Amino acid sequence: MVSEASSLLQSVANEVTPVVVEAVDVDDVVRHVDIQAVIDRVDVQAMIERVDLNVVLEGVDLNELLDRIDVDRLLARVDIDEILGRADLNRLLGKLDIDSLVDRVDIEKIIGRVDVNAVLAQVDIDALIERTSMGSIIARSSAGLTTKAVEVLRIRSAALDAHLQRWVDRLMRRDGSSELGGPPLLIETRSVAT
Repeated sequence: MVSEASSLLQSVANEVTPVVVEAVDVDDVVRHVDIQAVIDRVDVQAMIERVDLNVVLEGVDLNELLDRIDVDRLLARVDIDEILGRADLNRLLGKLDIDSLVDRVDIEKIIGRVDVNAVLAQVDIDALIERTSMGSIIARSSAGLTTKAVEVLRIRSAALDAHLQRWVDRLMRRDGSSELGGPPLLIETRSVAT
């Protein structure tokens, strides 16, 4: 008897449901629903906890996602000054291998761009001579000591030459081990003078 009643009820429902659905104005029903009250009853945290992020991430095609990103537009929004303001440049420079960086520099190319005449125009020759004591030697020399003065002048010139060589070595970042050539007696005298 229960199964006959269930059958009868199912057949009535099948006949009545389409008519009821057709008669109901869904827009009118939705207008009467308090959407905020429905949302307030939803436990969003519980929904989030039920989401398996690993499953979601497995379904994401990162290459397709990256293809959709407009890198130029993204970089246009980046404030480089703010990033540099936050950067610890001393720490960054501490991590640089300066020797490796210098090894990569083409010194010959840099020297080729140096205007040697402009560099030498800035050299104060008088001050350089004063540092080597040539000025006082020339002032004290007399006519009777001309030969000795010329010899001293040559020695001091060699010292000045050596000083300039060290300066050029420093400018060109050489180790300073290069030796100047010359007559053996002058080289011995120069090593005593310096």
